[in-house]
This record gives sequence, structure tokens and C-alpha cells, in this order.
Amino acid sequence: MGKGKRHAADALTTCAEIASMAIAAVSALDVERGDIRTTGLSLQDFFDQSKQRVTARIATYQLEVTIRPVDGVGSVLAALAASAGDSLQVRGIQLGVRDPEPMRSEARHLAVEDAKRKAAELSQSASIRLGSILSIEETLLVLRFRTVALP
Repeated sequence: MGKGKRHAADALTTCAEIASMAIAAVSALDVERGDIRTTGLSLQDFFDQSKQRVTARIATYQLEVTIRPVDGVGSVLAALAASAGDSLQVRGIQLGVRDPEPMRSEARHLAVEDAKRKAAELSQSASIRLGSILSIEETLLVLRFRTVALP
């Protein structure tokens, strides 16, 4: 949430007021207070190129909200938009699993079974005897995508 003002104190005050309204709006949706976190606060000058001077101060407040279950995202975004108005900027939505370890464990089990099946298939095709597993290496693959709007 960002708001431009002529003086730094005014920008920060307005930003704090909007942030307070946003937090109250989210809290009213039964989001636990521990799931609402401030992750940043900044103050920047806006330099007007045509006037060759700073014409505004822009305060930005960053808020992170954990929403459970995921189907509550729409109502939280609607409440934030209603409270913050045009000052709202959604910088990202991240989906996650509360406890991913059971899924990771199952994935490892399935990966080993799949590797054994493939190894048996290959050894049979090559007419060689399959020995015992010599090593297993686990690698975590993280894919990140970035989209760019083209004119």
C-alpha cells in the first residue's frame, strides 16, 4: 500500500492509517492476528522529471497475510481492496502447504520405486544382472517463473 504526499510525515501518517484499516478489515474476516505480518515500510521521494525536483514523498507499507483455507483468498482481497482503495498493490500470491514433509516422504518413496522399476527394465533390455543400490542423491528443484507484459 503506497500513498504520495508532499511531506514525509504526512505520507507516513496516511500510509499508517490505510494499513490500520487494511489490518482491521482482514482481522474482521477471522484471520488470526499471528497470520497478519508487517514485512516492510519504506519512504521514497518522487522526482518529477519535467519540474526537475522532488514533488512528493511516497510511503509504502508491506503486509503479508496467511489465509487458511485457500478458498478465503477472494474475500480477503476484496476486504483489502475496499479498505485500501487504489493504494492497494498485490505484489504476489504464494501457495503453500502447512506441513509438506509427509508429501516429500511419499515423493521420495515413489521416486525410489520408480528408479528401481526403470533400472530393472534397462538391465533386462541390456541382458545384465542388476546389483544393489550404490547411492541415492536427493536434489530439490525449485522453478521460478517471471512473466513480462509485451506491448
